[in-house]
Amino acid sequence: AAILYSTNPALTTRGQDDPCQAAMKLLDEAVAGFGSWEGRFTHSVYSDAESYAETEEGKLFIGKGGKMRWEYSAPKGKLAVSDGRTVWLYVADEKRAYKLKIPPQKYLPVPVRLLLGKTRPSKEFFCAAASVEKGVVTIELGFKEKNVACRRLEVAVNENEKTIAGIRYIDEFDNRVEFRFSEGKKNEKPDPAIFSFTPPPGTRITEEADGELQGQF
Repeated sequence: AAILYSTNPALTTRGQDDPCQAAMKLLDEAVAGFGSWEGRFTHSVYSDAESYAETEEGKLFIGKGGKMRWEYSAPKGKLAVSDGRTVWLYVADEKRAYKLKIPPQKYLPVPVRLLLGKTRPSKEFFCAAASVEKGVVTIELGFKEKNVACRRLEVAVNENEKTIAGIRYIDEFDNRVEFRFSEGKKNEKPDPAIFSFTPPPGTRITEEADGELQGQF
């Protein structure tokens, strides 16, 4: 499993004297080179009082051009698919599918911008602190422009693989949100069919999604 948060206060990556400079360079390289990828994910949301936690998990596929497929094993039957233009969220238990257009790049949630390479981190963020443990570099990021929907952002990067191992932040409702990515591998030629979705017969389709649904992406 990926290690998200390091307790080592010093980052000595590549022999750099400035840990933040080295960490931001690594993050820029990881985001720019993420490309097509597949692996496992865990998405957890903790209340501000941490009196409850909700965790979802499954397999994630990422393709160039804004393509994503979140294939959930928990909750079973949930599926989120993007072809780069449209997002479908399918909930099997409810026999319901939600359809929405992908918003402009600047309105995409931070985790999605990072995973899809829709940002250059050093232009959007500044490094507040960086540390490394067992080949995983953890970077505490601040926003150069105010962002009320995402605070106390931390990103973990596999130093050798140059892939994102985890993302953690506080959302606008003071919930702690964590994404962990593991067992990942780059896939230069994913099957295009996995990024398309046709609702099963009898599915109720809703074309306007609320903010919570858009937060899935």
